[in-house]
Amino acid sequence: MLSIIAILVACNDDIVTNPSLDFPRGTPNAKAFDNLQLVRSLEKKQRQNTLLIIISTAGANQEGSVIEGSAWSYFFGVLENNVERTFIWKVWADGIVEYVGLAPYHRPYNIIELGPVLKINSDAAIKIARHYGAKEYFNKYPNAAITMNYIWKYSQAIVTVSLYDPYELGECEPEWLIKSDTGELLHTNVENCI
Repeated sequence: MLSIIAILVACNDDIVTNPSLDFPRGTPNAKAFDNLQLVRSLEKKQRQNTLLIIISTAGANQEGSVIEGSAWSYFFGVLENNVERTFIWKVWADGIVEYVGLAPYHRPYNIIELGPVLKINSDAAIKIARHYGAKEYFNKYPNAAITMNYIWKYSQAIVTVSLYDPYELGECEPEWLIKSDTGELLHTNVENCI
């Protein structure tokens, strides 16, 4: 499910975009939190009442940095008049910042701020996944791609690390659910995949 969010964000580049040369450039080849303050400040200039609800990428390397052709997507949500509105920003691998705009779909997001519980950056999350079986999966499928999502699930903030073989040689896509504040592993299905 969470991988689908990352793929929707990555593949939905044909929605209305608002690139601007006025946006400062972000850190290239960044980890999840490297451009967070920049994006948060840009969002606050647009809207004062939104909360960070998701950070997502459909393409990270084994060091937790976004890969060429991919971006970290930052979702800011607000509930206005019982209608949820979600605004999306992206920071591409080359550091270009893009304001995507209002999400064209409605999903049952939790409009709860992630910020206070974001302690495990993407590089640390992948290290945790490697400790719990991802290393063996990478050995078996060295070209495995990584998707990541920071999101509220089961009433707690988690980071998901999902692997898939882009050449579809693997029959299974392992996933790790990790608490984003402590790094505690909550669940993995990797034993079914190696």
